[in-house]
Amino acid sequence: MRKLLVLALLISIASISLLSVLSNMLVGYPERLPADQEQPNYDKEKMPPKLLFMVSPPTPKLFWSISTADYYSGFNWLRTTYEKTLEELPTAPFTNATTVFSVEINMTQQEILLPTASPDSALANISSSPLEDLRFRVDSVGNVYKVIRNGEGEEIKLLYEVSWRDIDIGDSLASNETVPEEIQNRYLQLPSISAEVWESARELEDPSYSILDQILADIQFLRTNFVYDSELAQSYWRVQTSGAQGSDVSSFMRSRKGVCIDAATALAVILRIQGIPARISFGFKPESIQGGKLLYYSSGAHALTEVYVSPYEWVRFDATPPLEEAPLLNVMPFKKGSSAGSTLFYQLLVTNRGAATDSFELFAESKQIWNVDVIPKALRIDSLLTAYALLKVNISESARLGEKDVVTITAVSMNHPMAEFSVRVIVQVDDIVRIPTKMNINYTDKTVIRGNAFWVNGSISAVDDEPVQNATVFALLTRSEESEGVIVGKGYSEKGSFEIQCNVPRFVEVGDYRIVVTSMDTMRYASSCNDSIVRVRATTRLAFGVEEEFLLGYGAIRGSILWDNGTGLAFAPISFKVTPLAKPSETRSFQNSSFEDGAFRI
Repeated sequence: MRKLLVLALLISIASISLLSVLSNMLVGYPERLPADQEQPNYDKEKMPPKLLFMVSPPTPKLFWSISTADYYSGFNWLRTTYEKTLEELPTAPFTNATTVFSVEINMTQQEILLPTASPDSALANISSSPLEDLRFRVDSVGNVYKVIRNGEGEEIKLLYEVSWRDIDIGDSLASNETVPEEIQNRYLQLPSISAEVWESARELEDPSYSILDQILADIQFLRTNFVYDSELAQSYWRVQTSGAQGSDVSSFMRSRKGVCIDAATALAVILRIQGIPARISFGFKPESIQGGKLLYYSSGAHALTEVYVSPYEWVRFDATPPLEEAPLLNVMPFKKGSSAGSTLFYQLLVTNRGAATDSFELFAESKQIWNVDVIPKALRIDSLLTAYALLKVNISESARLGEKDVVTITAVSMNHPMAEFSVRVIVQVDDIVRIPTKMNINYTDKTVIRGNAFWVNGSISAVDDEPVQNATVFALLTRSEESEGVIVGKGYSEKGSFEIQCNVPRFVEVGDYRIVVTSMDTMRYASSCNDSIVRVRATTRLAFGVEEEFLLGYGAIRGSILWDNGTGLAFAPISFKVTPLAKPSETRSFQNSSFEDGAFRI
């Protein structure tokens, strides 16, 4: 856990270096973290993070922006939009706002940038204490608000209100056809970029994708194929700079490692290549809640991508890759379609990138509140290995043609609860009606030894007995609910027949199980399943302790009886026969039982 906290801190330090110029304009609230709050392992030679601003009511995970950038040189991002001077900010009440936030900033500089909650936020009702004349410069295109005072030195407190509107993007309304010409001219600009980046962007394009599908597919590519560069983050401890850092997108695409600005840059560049306007937003993520207020520190500096989605205008997306110790979750395919009332399966691959065996819990959430489930819901995976799981989606009978669902799947590490990772899939209701199939299990071993291979074979056919070709088939071992099992094998059908080599992990308890064999749906055929009963057994071994001398006919034999996975076999009956070498006829028998930990003494 401590190592994970340090890695999380390094993310913040890397980000703050990228935003040094901007954060220097927001260094009010000089207090350190409260003494009773857990102190991260900061470098003693560096100043602790500074409290920049406070927001109420608290809305965790809400990113606040202080500036955007539209021009990319191939390394640096610049804002080329213009500011205009305002004598005062509005004082009228907000309309159409989901939430109105109150923001507090302690100001000592002559000018600072004001954080905003969303690209369409409005600011109003600003005041200072003590009262002081303030001037304002606003870049309405770049969503930048700057407040200027006549002098500096004496600290004043700024109070203002910000509107925030929760936007639910309707995929059927989102379009790239009605983007204003001035937006296209400014936010599709690209410098000279390597062919590798262009090829990656083109490979990600799919003519069947909507604009929202394409954005999510690009984000999925960056989050599942790249990792957060903790070594680069560590180097920021030693970098002293007064200028904002940039991002070399070509280098990032080759190394597959980077920090938030690299991922934000890559997403913006990929989208621009695909003809979708995008820009970079700089700001801060929250770190703690105190006294009913959300606190934003300099260490929470962050960068993400804003995408122009007509008619909603600018929408924020975060493609920052996960920590190297976070579980890696991949899903195949990214998008599927089927008719209302049908069932679809997606294949999940969960990789344990930690240094030790870990357990993971899997969750699925449907935006449409359709019936979605992960099979199984829990996985135990050895270090640097990958395990399979399935996402099962039951499309509602009442779903309308063209309706779409975005399902989020999250894997959470039990060793490091802060290390979680999420991916998304698209489910669309279309007029595809898949042919029903039936599954037959022709043979499976009735008794299997865990740790050893066993086989399951069978056939898949359509209702008219036509063999189903090239269907992916999974074998799940479960005692009752499918969500509590473990996938023990994977195979494919060939001319309707399949043969799967399976292996029962050593952590599975002995006993009777169902082996559930499921075929995934294909473009033509629906999924089907069948099950059989198997008994899982395990080998055991005896481990003897140090030999003891028998004095006057009395002594003890010590040891343990162990399962194949090294754990003790509790309360197992044990019988020994002791035969003197000098007198073989005088054999004696001794009985006892092992203790709860598998140890015995006779």
